[in-house]
Amino acid sequence: MAKNITKKDLVLDIADGSNLSHETIQGIVESFLDFVKFHISKGQTIELRGFGTFSLQHRKRRPARNIHTGEVVPIRERYVPTLKFCDAFRKRVTMVEVLPED
Repeated sequence: MAKNITKKDLVLDIADGSNLSHETIQGIVESFLDFVKFHISKGQTIELRGFGTFSLQHRKRRPARNIHTGEVVPIRERYVPTLKFCDAFRKRVTMVEVLPED
């Protein structure tokens, strides 16, 4: 199974492929994530062409069932963050064959 990429891995890979320091890339990545969290929490949508759209999706109140006891438990109305990838991104990813690690 393929290894999961962490934020640290992302920062190191970008720093290795650029002339910028690890600390600079770390700050940029953290700033980007803070930007996304702030604007999504305000109900705004962030569209990154060629990648996808971050937004909030409304979920209605609904009943659920506790699988251990069978008890019906209400799930409150809420908003959940979503990321919808663009068609070009999805097509590119579905064309890639996942190779086993050596």
